[in-house]
Amino acid sequence: FLNPTPGIWRIRVYNESDFSSIYDCWLPLTPFISEDTFFLQPDPFITICDPGNTPQLICTSAFSHTTGGIYPYSSRGFSRSGSITPTIAAPGVNIYAPSATGNYRRVSGTSVAAAHTAGACLLLMEWGIVRQNHLDLSTNDLKNYLIRGARRTEQEYPNPEWGYGSLDVFGVFENLRPTLSR
Repeated sequence: FLNPTPGIWRIRVYNESDFSSIYDCWLPLTPFISEDTFFLQPDPFITICDPGNTPQLICTSAFSHTTGGIYPYSSRGFSRSGSITPTIAAPGVNIYAPSATGNYRRVSGTSVAAAHTAGACLLLMEWGIVRQNHLDLSTNDLKNYLIRGARRTEQEYPNPEWGYGSLDVFGVFENLRPTLSR
């Protein structure tokens, strides 16, 4: 919409085919819209959009490693198909990281959590491919290893905030230990 009129909008979607369909709508990220723009009846557990809805993807939510709470701006899921998304939660709040200026600064977000998860995947790829423990290692294998090694608390898993639990690289390799003696 270009220059929309202020007020409450009702958007009606009609299906013109014989196929059953579902319609989802997301608002742009908060820096791109005013604080006065919001849904009257949002569903807080359908906030993951593409590419996070892709079944083969390892989708990561962010949590605070100091408080143990989920990052408030972390998308929550289920995917469009109803599958569990995110896959796993990783540290992503107030992380000390390199900046573009060559210094270090504190950063937060799911991109930070995704970097932690990518690092864990690289360690698994080194173990599997470089060290020849699992030469045909696939994304699904990586995803399954992360899920099996995830740290879980008393809540029910999988769930739309934490997925299958929080990233635990040591837990992943502990689960692989019995297969290392082959």
